Amino acid sequence: MPECGWNTKIHAYGRANESAEAMHGEEDHVGPGYFETMGIPLLRGRSFADTDRADTQKVAVLNEAYAKKLFGGENPVGHWIGYEAAPKDHEFLIVGEVGDARVDGPEKAAPPVVYLSIDQNPAPIGSLEVGTRGPAAAATAEVRRALREFDPQLPVTEIVPLSTELDDVLTAQTILARLTGILAGLTLALAALGFYGVVAYRVARRRNEIGIRMALGATRGSVRSLVLGQTGMILLAGLAPGLILAQLAMHGARSLLYGAGGVNWAMLGMATAALMSAGVTGTLVPAWRAARVDPMEALRME
Repeated sequence: MPECGWNTKIHAYGRANESAEAMHGEEDHVGPGYFETMGIPLLRGRSFADTDRADTQKVAVLNEAYAKKLFGGENPVGHWIGYEAAPKDHEFLIVGEVGDARVDGPEKAAPPVVYLSIDQNPAPIGSLEVGTRGPAAAATAEVRRALREFDPQLPVTEIVPLSTELDDVLTAQTILARLTGILAGLTLALAALGFYGVVAYRVARRRNEIGIRMALGATRGSVRSLVLGQTGMILLAGLAPGLILAQLAMHGARSLLYGAGGVNWAMLGMATAALMSAGVTGTLVPAWRAARVDPMEALRME
Protein backbone atom coordinates (compact mmCIF):
# COMPACT_ATOMS: atom_id res chain seq x y z
CA MET A 1 0.00 0.00 0.00
CA PRO A 2 1.28 3.49 -0.77
CA GLU A 3 2.38 5.70 2.13
CA CYS A 4 2.26 2.81 4.65
CA GLY A 5 5.67 2.95 6.36
CA TRP A 6 7.58 4.96 8.94
CA ASN A 7 11.11 6.30 8.76
CA THR A 8 13.56 4.24 10.78
CA LYS A 9 17.25 3.57 11.39
CA ILE A 10 18.54 0.01 11.74
CA HIS A 11 21.87 -1.12 13.16
CA ALA A 12 23.31 -4.39 11.88
CA TYR A 13 24.96 -6.59 14.51
CA GLY A 14 28.76 -6.67 14.26
CA ARG A 15 28.99 -3.80 11.77
CA ALA A 16 30.06 -0.77 13.79
CA ASN A 17 31.36 1.29 10.87
CA GLU A 18 28.07 1.64 9.02
CA SER A 19 27.19 5.04 7.58
CA ALA A 20 24.01 6.87 8.55
CA GLU A 21 22.80 6.59 4.95
CA ALA A 22 23.18 2.79 5.01
CA MET A 23 21.19 2.47 8.23
CA HIS A 24 18.33 4.75 7.18
CA GLY A 25 15.20 3.19 5.69
CA GLU A 26 11.51 2.63 6.29
CA GLU A 27 9.62 0.29 8.59
CA ASP A 28 6.28 -1.45 8.35
CA HIS A 29 4.47 -3.85 10.68
CA VAL A 30 2.59 -6.62 8.88
CA GLY A 31 1.03 -9.97 9.62
CA PRO A 32 1.26 -13.48 8.17
CA GLY A 33 0.22 -13.68 4.53
CA TYR A 34 0.93 -10.03 3.79
CA PHE A 35 3.62 -10.62 1.17
CA GLU A 36 1.57 -13.30 -0.59
CA THR A 37 -1.52 -11.08 -0.64
CA MET A 38 0.34 -8.07 -2.01
CA GLY A 39 2.30 -10.08 -4.55
CA ILE A 40 5.70 -9.28 -3.02
CA PRO A 41 8.01 -12.21 -3.88
CA LEU A 42 9.92 -14.06 -1.18
CA LEU A 43 13.58 -14.21 -2.26
CA ARG A 44 15.23 -15.94 0.70
CA GLY A 45 14.23 -17.54 3.97
CA ARG A 46 10.62 -17.34 5.11
CA SER A 47 7.88 -14.81 5.69
CA PHE A 48 6.02 -14.21 8.95
CA ALA A 49 4.07 -17.10 10.44
CA ASP A 50 1.47 -17.66 13.16
CA THR A 51 4.28 -19.04 15.35
CA ASP A 52 5.83 -15.55 15.53
CA ARG A 53 4.19 -14.49 18.79
CA ALA A 54 4.93 -11.98 21.52
CA ASP A 55 6.62 -14.68 23.65
CA THR A 56 8.95 -15.91 20.88
CA GLN A 57 12.12 -14.49 19.36
CA LYS A 58 11.43 -11.24 17.53
CA VAL A 59 12.00 -11.60 13.80
CA ALA A 60 12.30 -9.27 10.83
CA VAL A 61 12.16 -9.46 7.04
CA LEU A 62 14.24 -7.12 4.88
CA ASN A 63 13.48 -6.10 1.35
CA GLU A 64 16.20 -6.45 -1.26
CA ALA A 65 17.16 -2.75 -1.17
CA TYR A 66 17.73 -2.74 2.61
CA ALA A 67 19.60 -6.05 2.50
CA LYS A 68 22.04 -4.64 -0.06
CA LYS A 69 22.60 -1.48 1.97
CA LEU A 70 23.34 -3.35 5.19
CA PHE A 71 24.99 -6.56 3.97
CA GLY A 72 26.01 -5.97 0.36
CA GLY A 73 25.67 -9.18 -1.62
CA GLU A 74 25.69 -11.36 1.50
CA ASN A 75 22.65 -13.42 2.46
CA PRO A 76 20.92 -11.42 5.25
CA VAL A 77 19.02 -14.40 6.66
CA GLY A 78 20.41 -15.33 10.07
CA HIS A 79 21.88 -11.90 10.80
CA TRP A 80 20.73 -9.69 13.67
CA ILE A 81 19.55 -6.08 13.64
CA GLY A 82 18.36 -3.57 16.22
CA TYR A 83 17.21 -0.02 16.72
CA GLU A 84 20.30 0.92 18.74
CA ALA A 85 24.02 0.52 18.41
CA ALA A 86 26.00 -2.25 20.14
CA PRO A 87 25.39 -3.91 22.49
CA LYS A 88 21.68 -3.49 21.65
CA ASP A 89 21.97 -4.18 17.93
CA HIS A 90 20.72 -7.78 18.00
CA GLU A 91 17.04 -7.39 18.93
CA PHE A 92 15.55 -8.87 15.73
CA LEU A 93 16.61 -12.01 13.87
CA ILE A 94 16.34 -11.69 10.09
CA VAL A 95 14.36 -14.67 8.82
CA GLY A 96 13.67 -13.63 5.22
CA GLU A 97 14.30 -11.32 2.30
CA VAL A 98 11.57 -10.12 -0.04
CA GLY A 99 11.46 -8.16 -3.27
CA ASP A 100 11.28 -4.38 -3.36
CA ALA A 101 7.89 -2.64 -3.39
CA ARG A 102 6.92 0.96 -4.12
CA VAL A 103 5.50 1.83 -0.71
CA ASP A 104 6.04 5.60 -1.00
CA GLY A 105 3.77 5.93 -4.02
CA PRO A 106 3.73 4.25 -7.42
CA GLU A 107 5.71 7.05 -9.05
CA LYS A 108 8.66 6.81 -6.63
CA ALA A 109 11.46 4.28 -6.50
CA ALA A 110 11.19 1.44 -3.99
CA PRO A 111 12.88 2.45 -0.70
CA PRO A 112 14.73 0.12 1.69
CA VAL A 113 12.13 -1.39 4.04
CA VAL A 114 12.33 -3.56 7.14
CA TYR A 115 9.14 -5.52 7.89
CA LEU A 116 8.35 -6.49 11.48
CA SER A 117 5.73 -8.89 12.76
CA ILE A 118 2.69 -6.97 13.97
CA ASP A 119 1.98 -9.80 16.44
CA GLN A 120 5.36 -9.19 18.10
CA ASN A 121 5.41 -5.41 17.71
CA PRO A 122 1.87 -4.09 18.26
CA ALA A 123 1.03 -1.02 16.23
CA PRO A 124 -2.17 0.71 15.11
CA ILE A 125 -3.63 -1.36 12.30
CA GLY A 126 -4.58 1.14 9.63
CA SER A 127 -5.80 -1.35 7.05
CA LEU A 128 -6.46 -4.98 6.29
CA GLU A 129 -5.37 -6.19 2.85
CA VAL A 130 -7.69 -8.69 1.20
CA GLY A 131 -6.85 -10.67 -1.93
CA THR A 132 -9.79 -11.31 -4.26
CA ARG A 133 -10.49 -13.31 -7.38
CA GLY A 134 -12.20 -11.25 -10.03
CA PRO A 135 -13.16 -7.56 -9.69
CA ALA A 136 -12.32 -6.23 -6.23
CA ALA A 137 -15.46 -4.07 -6.05
CA ALA A 138 -17.66 -7.16 -6.40
CA ALA A 139 -16.18 -8.64 -3.20
CA THR A 140 -17.05 -5.66 -0.97
CA ALA A 141 -20.23 -7.14 0.46
CA GLU A 142 -18.56 -10.47 1.14
CA VAL A 143 -15.67 -8.81 2.96
CA ARG A 144 -18.06 -6.81 5.16
CA ARG A 145 -19.98 -9.99 6.00
CA ALA A 146 -16.78 -11.84 6.94
CA LEU A 147 -15.63 -8.98 9.17
CA ARG A 148 -19.01 -8.84 10.94
CA GLU A 149 -18.83 -12.58 11.61
CA PHE A 150 -15.31 -12.18 13.03
CA ASP A 151 -16.19 -9.21 15.26
CA PRO A 152 -19.60 -7.52 15.13
CA GLN A 153 -18.17 -4.48 16.98
CA LEU A 154 -15.30 -3.95 14.56
CA PRO A 155 -15.65 -0.53 12.93
CA VAL A 156 -15.21 -0.70 9.15
CA THR A 157 -14.92 2.81 7.75
CA GLU A 158 -14.48 1.93 4.09
CA ILE A 159 -13.46 -0.80 1.69
CA VAL A 160 -11.45 0.56 -1.21
CA PRO A 161 -9.97 -1.37 -4.15
CA LEU A 162 -6.23 -0.90 -4.56
CA SER A 163 -6.81 0.56 -8.02
CA THR A 164 -8.95 3.33 -6.49
CA GLU A 165 -6.29 4.00 -3.87
CA LEU A 166 -3.68 4.36 -6.61
CA ASP A 167 -5.95 6.69 -8.60
CA ASP A 168 -6.25 8.97 -5.56
CA VAL A 169 -2.48 9.03 -5.13
CA LEU A 170 -2.04 9.86 -8.82
CA THR A 171 -4.63 12.65 -9.01
CA ALA A 172 -2.05 15.36 -9.69
CA GLN A 173 -0.29 13.26 -12.31
CA THR A 174 -3.59 12.36 -13.95
CA ILE A 175 -4.47 16.05 -14.32
CA LEU A 176 -0.96 16.75 -15.65
CA ALA A 177 -1.25 13.91 -18.16
CA ARG A 178 -4.63 15.15 -19.42
CA LEU A 179 -3.37 18.71 -19.80
CA THR A 180 -0.31 17.39 -21.60
CA GLY A 181 -2.54 15.39 -23.92
CA ILE A 182 -4.67 18.43 -24.73
CA LEU A 183 -1.59 20.58 -25.41
CA ALA A 184 -0.08 17.81 -27.53
CA GLY A 185 -3.29 17.61 -29.58
CA LEU A 186 -3.28 21.37 -30.14
CA THR A 187 0.39 21.23 -31.10
CA LEU A 188 -0.30 18.47 -33.61
CA ALA A 189 -3.21 20.44 -35.09
CA LEU A 190 -1.09 23.59 -35.42
CA ALA A 191 1.77 21.60 -36.96
CA ALA A 192 -0.58 20.00 -39.48
CA LEU A 193 -2.20 23.35 -40.34
CA GLY A 194 1.16 25.05 -40.70
CA PHE A 195 2.49 22.25 -42.87
CA TYR A 196 -0.61 22.44 -45.06
CA GLY A 197 -0.12 26.20 -45.49
CA VAL A 198 3.57 25.86 -46.41
CA VAL A 199 2.99 23.07 -48.92
CA ALA A 200 -0.05 24.79 -50.46
CA TYR A 201 1.91 28.03 -50.87
CA ARG A 202 4.88 26.16 -52.38
CA VAL A 203 2.70 24.39 -54.95
CA ALA A 204 0.73 27.54 -55.77
CA ARG A 205 3.96 29.38 -56.58
CA ARG A 206 4.76 26.64 -59.12
CA ARG A 207 1.52 27.26 -61.02
CA ASN A 208 3.26 28.81 -64.01
CA GLU A 209 5.87 26.01 -64.06
CA ILE A 210 3.08 23.44 -64.10
CA GLY A 211 1.37 25.30 -66.96
CA ILE A 212 4.59 25.25 -68.99
CA ARG A 213 5.05 21.51 -68.35
CA MET A 214 1.53 20.87 -69.59
CA ALA A 215 2.14 23.08 -72.64
CA LEU A 216 5.12 20.88 -73.43
CA GLY A 217 3.02 17.70 -73.26
CA ALA A 218 2.78 16.74 -69.59
CA THR A 219 -0.53 15.22 -68.55
CA ARG A 220 -2.50 16.28 -65.49
CA GLY A 221 -1.85 12.92 -63.87
CA SER A 222 1.91 13.18 -64.34
CA VAL A 223 1.87 16.70 -62.94
CA ARG A 224 0.03 15.57 -59.81
CA SER A 225 2.38 12.59 -59.41
CA LEU A 226 5.41 14.88 -59.72
CA VAL A 227 4.16 17.31 -57.10
CA LEU A 228 3.07 14.52 -54.71
CA GLY A 229 6.43 12.78 -55.04
CA GLN A 230 8.37 15.93 -54.22
CA THR A 231 6.12 16.66 -51.26
CA GLY A 232 6.51 13.06 -50.08
CA MET A 233 10.28 13.51 -49.94
CA ILE A 234 9.82 16.60 -47.78
CA LEU A 235 7.47 14.66 -45.48
CA LEU A 236 9.91 11.80 -45.06
CA ALA A 237 12.80 14.20 -44.42
CA GLY A 238 10.82 15.68 -41.51
CA LEU A 239 9.08 12.57 -40.16
CA ALA A 240 12.20 10.39 -39.88
CA PRO A 241 14.08 12.60 -37.37
CA GLY A 242 10.77 13.51 -35.73
CA LEU A 243 9.99 9.85 -34.96
CA ILE A 244 13.47 9.32 -33.51
CA LEU A 245 13.15 12.38 -31.26
CA ALA A 246 9.65 11.29 -30.22
CA GLN A 247 10.96 7.89 -29.10
CA LEU A 248 13.69 9.54 -27.04
CA ALA A 249 11.12 11.86 -25.45
CA MET A 250 8.87 8.91 -24.56
CA HIS A 251 11.75 7.13 -22.82
CA GLY A 252 12.44 10.32 -20.86
CA ALA A 253 8.78 10.52 -19.79
CA ARG A 254 9.09 7.29 -17.81
CA SER A 255 10.70 9.13 -14.91
CA LEU A 256 8.02 11.86 -14.94
CA LEU A 257 4.77 9.96 -15.42
CA TYR A 258 3.76 6.75 -13.64
CA GLY A 259 2.64 4.10 -16.09
CA ALA A 260 4.39 5.69 -19.06
CA GLY A 261 5.81 2.71 -20.89
CA GLY A 262 7.97 2.50 -23.94
CA VAL A 263 7.20 3.71 -27.42
CA ASN A 264 3.49 4.15 -28.07
CA TRP A 265 3.29 3.14 -31.70
CA ALA A 266 -0.45 3.84 -31.87
CA MET A 267 0.03 7.49 -30.89
CA LEU A 268 3.03 7.88 -33.19
CA GLY A 269 0.98 6.36 -36.01
CA MET A 270 -1.88 8.81 -35.42
CA ALA A 271 0.49 11.80 -35.38
CA THR A 272 2.24 10.58 -38.53
CA ALA A 273 -1.08 10.00 -40.29
CA ALA A 274 -2.27 13.50 -39.35
CA LEU A 275 0.87 15.15 -40.72
CA MET A 276 0.82 12.98 -43.86
CA SER A 277 -2.84 13.85 -44.45
CA ALA A 278 -2.10 17.55 -44.02
CA GLY A 279 0.80 17.30 -46.46
CA VAL A 280 -1.13 15.35 -49.06
CA THR A 281 -4.14 17.64 -48.77
CA GLY A 282 -1.93 20.71 -48.97
CA THR A 283 -0.39 19.27 -52.14
CA LEU A 284 -3.39 17.80 -53.93
CA VAL A 285 -5.68 20.80 -53.76
CA PRO A 286 -3.23 23.38 -55.22
CA ALA A 287 -1.83 20.79 -57.66
CA TRP A 288 -5.33 19.91 -58.86
CA ARG A 289 -6.09 23.61 -59.39
CA ALA A 290 -2.79 24.21 -61.15
CA ALA A 291 -3.28 21.20 -63.41
CA ARG A 292 -6.56 22.66 -64.63
CA VAL A 293 -4.94 25.94 -65.69
CA ASP A 294 -4.97 26.64 -69.41
CA PRO A 295 -1.32 26.21 -70.57
CA MET A 296 -1.60 29.24 -72.90
CA GLU A 297 -2.76 31.40 -70.00
CA ALA A 298 0.18 30.19 -67.90
CA LEU A 299 2.61 31.02 -70.71
CA ARG A 300 1.18 34.53 -71.13
CA MET A 301 1.55 35.07 -67.36
CA GLU A 302 5.17 33.89 -67.56
